[in-house]
Amino acid sequence: MTISNTCPKCGEEFDDPRNFVSHIQTCDQKTKKSKYRNTPTKYKGIRYDSKLEAQYAEYLDIKKSAGLISYWLRQVPFSLPGNVKYRVDFMVVDEAPEATIIEYIDVKGTETNMFKLKKKQVEDLYPITIEIVKKGEFKIYGLR
Repeated sequence: MTISNTCPKCGEEFDDPRNFVSHIQTCDQKTKKSKYRNTPTKYKGIRYDSKLEAQYAEYLDIKKSAGLISYWLRQVPFSLPGNVKYRVDFMVVDEAPEATIIEYIDVKGTETNMFKLKKKQVEDLYPITIEIVKKGEFKIYGLR
């Protein structure tokens, strides 16, 4: 039986059980179900908004290790009118000898109307296209 040292209220993880117990006694965040049923997940110590987003980050790391991409960034901001910021989940860069290719990717379980509006605004204001990746559209071999 494995004991989890993850706070059920805020999702913080602890290596030392004493710190975990101390934190649980003082954590003031209320347990709240996600509106879109996503589960915040950590990958390499970084918190992602969903399991799918964390899995995609792992997928990008595998592609980078295989030399298929040069690097990737997460949560890349774009300014929109009205002092609004939109953050695309991933910017993937492939610096091939013949050209540098940049892809902007959003990993989505649910496409809300607000997302569709902001995506359209970004694509109208900037010379980019945001690709939407959904569950099952990429495979990490050897993983579930």
